[in-house]
Amino acid sequence: LIEKLSDQQLQGLYQSAALYNQAAQNLKEATREKDVTKDYEDQVRKMSKAEPDKTKNALKEVEARKEKERQKVQKKFLGEEALTDQEKRKVDRELQQQIKGLQQRTNAKLREHAKYDKENQIAQQKELRAVAQKLREVERAQQREFAQKKELVSHKVQEQARLEQEMADFHHEQKLKKFESFREDTLAHVLAIEKEKQEGETALFRTKMDGMKNFFSGNEGKKRLTTLFGFAAATIGVMYAFRVAAPLTFHWMKQKMFAPKLVSRAVRQHPWNQFFKKDEVAIIIPETVRSKMQGIIEATRNTASRGGIFGHVMLHGSPGTGKTLFAEKLAQDANMDFLMLSGPSFDQFEPKDAIVEINNLFEWVKKSKRGALIFIDEADSFLEDRDSLSPTRIRVLNEFIYHTGTESRDFMVVFETNRPWVIDPAVLSRISRSIEFPNPAADDIASMLKTKVKNVLERKQTFVQRLFGLRGQIDYSLLKDEACIKNLASTFANEKFVGRDITNFVILLAQAAYACDMKITKKLLDEISDEQIQKKRRELALLGDLST
Repeated sequence: LIEKLSDQQLQGLYQSAALYNQAAQNLKEATREKDVTKDYEDQVRKMSKAEPDKTKNALKEVEARKEKERQKVQKKFLGEEALTDQEKRKVDRELQQQIKGLQQRTNAKLREHAKYDKENQIAQQKELRAVAQKLREVERAQQREFAQKKELVSHKVQEQARLEQEMADFHHEQKLKKFESFREDTLAHVLAIEKEKQEGETALFRTKMDGMKNFFSGNEGKKRLTTLFGFAAATIGVMYAFRVAAPLTFHWMKQKMFAPKLVSRAVRQHPWNQFFKKDEVAIIIPETVRSKMQGIIEATRNTASRGGIFGHVMLHGSPGTGKTLFAEKLAQDANMDFLMLSGPSFDQFEPKDAIVEINNLFEWVKKSKRGALIFIDEADSFLEDRDSLSPTRIRVLNEFIYHTGTESRDFMVVFETNRPWVIDPAVLSRISRSIEFPNPAADDIASMLKTKVKNVLERKQTFVQRLFGLRGQIDYSLLKDEACIKNLASTFANEKFVGRDITNFVILLAQAAYACDMKITKKLLDEISDEQIQKKRRELALLGDLST
């Protein structure tokens, strides 16, 4: 604002400032004089106590000084104040005029600046649009350049592939020409050798024929010829009969004595089995499904003996609950041939070979006079839903479904799985009955323990052991206690033990007894049972994680 004022206005401001400064100095001097007077009064009051007369005179003198100084200051201040107010009003009027003119000029400049900013903004927008246009043009140029480079690279690759193909064809033609040349030379050489051999053989044959004519001429020759023809005819007949009969005999023996490749285990039922004592399949069926399983065994036995139509069965449940043993018992009680297949065994063949083996399997079972029970272990790995299979696996599955699609008097199929929900719907539609094997209860586990202990721990002492006084029998008197068996059975039932876990427990107990002086103690029994319980808990935790 000061820079905009004129020299006259600045001179007035400087004068006003000087007057204000002079008034301030006068006020400062008056204040100082007042302080000096106050100090003097204090001194006078102190003196008044000692010299009263002198004090009165001094006080009068002080009052006179004070009055004189007050009048002096008042005159100076009133004159300066009047002069200052007049100058002040004059400067204020000039300042107001200058401020008003400055505001007008400022508003004009602001309008000019706004106009300039607007024009500048328009110019910047135009410049931005121009830059954006240039960027788009550069981008399009880069895209065209990239497309040209891509096309050039593609052309180079195609040319290189074409050249490589031409070079390969050229080398192949050269090799063919060399081979043709070598074959012609070799063929000409071989033909020459063969021609020489044929000429030699022809000369030798003529010599032999001349000798044979001489040998078979006359009456003696006719007798020799007749004998020779008879021997040749007999030899040809014997060779022909052997050539025809041997394959037929081998095929018959193969069909009767050897199982197909898909079968991992085969148990044939022969007529003389009824005259010999055979080992019964030891299985303890849970009480909840015992009647249902006994009904299936009885129905299958009567169907096999009366030549009826078999129905297919699916066994599902937790691993180790006795599904395989039940299938063996079902085949044994029904006097049927037992064929055990594994679902993953189909993966060992190529699709076309697997289809051939499936056909061989069903051709073989149809020749069984007593009927065959086909048990497929882990069926879910082979017969899973076709929506999740490859085309080659679907062809193999379709072949199996084709053979099991109609009712049969020759065989029945028992499917075993831990995941029945993944089985293909077409296979499920061919299953007549489905049985879920539950975990055994405490009473069932107690029976299993007694059976396994008897089969594993009770061993008769051999002759050598008796001769040398060796101990061959494990002392398991602790397990003969009924309370101990019930306690173990209750604990194992709470931990969801199954038949396989019971077998592993008894076998591990026997192994530990062999290392502990052939005796099962309470400490050893607790250690083995705790170890098996921890193992079972880890298995159940793992199965829970997999299911989630």
